[in-house]
Amino acid sequence: QPLARVVDAQTQNGESFHSHTVPGVEGGTRADELTGKLKKDFALLTPGDRALLIFYGHGTHEGDDVGRNALRLWGNTLLPARELESLLSGIDPDVTLRFVLPQCFSGGFARLMHPRGDDTRALVRHHRCGFMSVPQDQESEGCSPSINVGDFRDYSTYFFAALDGRSRLGVKLPPSQADRDADGVVTLREAHLYSLATAVSTDSPRSTSEVFLEDWQPWYLRWISYGSEPDNVYQQLASQVAVSNSLPASGRAL
Repeated sequence: QPLARVVDAQTQNGESFHSHTVPGVEGGTRADELTGKLKKDFALLTPGDRALLIFYGHGTHEGDDVGRNALRLWGNTLLPARELESLLSGIDPDVTLRFVLPQCFSGGFARLMHPRGDDTRALVRHHRCGFMSVPQDQESEGCSPSINVGDFRDYSTYFFAALDGRSRLGVKLPPSQADRDADGVVTLREAHLYSLATAVSTDSPRSTSEVFLEDWQPWYLRWISYGSEPDNVYQQLASQVAVSNSLPASGRAL
């Protein structure tokens, strides 16, 4: 390690890698390789199909231009939100596409609901929505050097636990916790709501619909404090969180 410091390699000294065991890998994840593969896969989708895009890796924050927030890929290459939107626009508009992005600064990818990833209220004509773990300028709790699975409290840990019915540690979840409408199926939205209510985490997850409503609402709306409590799922979640943490269950969900 002292010699590694001399040649400025102390962060890599002692690192080792092993081959993964993920089946069905079809190519590398350099930006050029990945975008080419995605274009081919997206071209195969036909009206009525449903697609799910999940990225499990690192993200970058590129200052004030949120459209440049990017997926960090192999070989120090990047796939910015604006370029990903261009790729997604190659999909037939009648294909439903959902995305789950739990990486750092993933909130910048809420722009995928806008044409060209611009800062606008206009929406793409495609059926497209997604879930992100943190705002555009915040690191994800999942970006951790810990190798103890019991330490993981990030958004994706709870999100996929809800879908699988088991925690990361294999503990079975009561069906009623995630399946809010008790229809026997946990949707992606229900998994998102389960994460909001259950995760003890620094992550501040948002869905594209939530970001859109926050952008749409008048500035004063969130400060209105008179009248009855709102009758919506977020007030229910706020009450649930309050009760589980021995806090007063009343009060408006801001």
